Amino acid sequence: MPTTEAPARNRPREPGLAWLAGAYLLAVGAMFGAGYQLTLHRAERLWVLANGLPSSWLAADAWVPFWAPALVPYASINLAYPAAFFLCRDLRELQGLALRLMAVQALAFTAFWRWPLRLAHPRPELSGPWAEAYGWLGWFDRPYNLVPSLHVAALVVLWAAGCRRFGPRARPWLHAWALAVALSTLLSWQHHLLDVAAGAALGALASLSAGGRAAWRRRS
Repeated sequence: MPTTEAPARNRPREPGLAWLAGAYLLAVGAMFGAGYQLTLHRAERLWVLANGLPSSWLAADAWVPFWAPALVPYASINLAYPAAFFLCRDLRELQGLALRLMAVQALAFTAFWRWPLRLAHPRPELSGPWAEAYGWLGWFDRPYNLVPSLHVAALVVLWAAGCRRFGPRARPWLHAWALAVALSTLLSWQHHLLDVAAGAALGALASLSAGGRAAWRRRS
């Protein structure tokens, strides 16, 4: 008699998984920190030596406005990223999430190293709390490392994992959040359109890998 696997959201959580979730989060985070800073410093050095870098700006980017509050959904991924690890129910799910995030990071860092780019234009002059908030963002997230947008690539991986984790009632909120974050990368002038498209493609490729397809089949 055929059996069906319980949806991921209904499975009991494996005991002791929180410790492993923390360990995997630290490993993925360490890879991100090292790879991002290494490629960032290389791009900054090339910017000085070559007196400039090319940009991924397209003519359509001229139509994208700047909206300072977009920083709020943009930064929200910093909460969703670690939460996704602790929402996993078993080791296989946790390992799949970590491997997909590491894969998009490895491919993105390779692209950043091979094709260093810089944003085409600075943001408008800001004042008040938004100026301080964007100042903090600029301290870490410099105008380099553009194609593909690692922010969007990771977002797609997290969104796909969330589609498996949450039920039909919660998924519309998940979709709305993911769309807001994707748009925020443009409206905050952190990325150009080409960056976002390439990041979405990279995240989809990782999410639709062999393990990702199996997860999608089991999500409902």
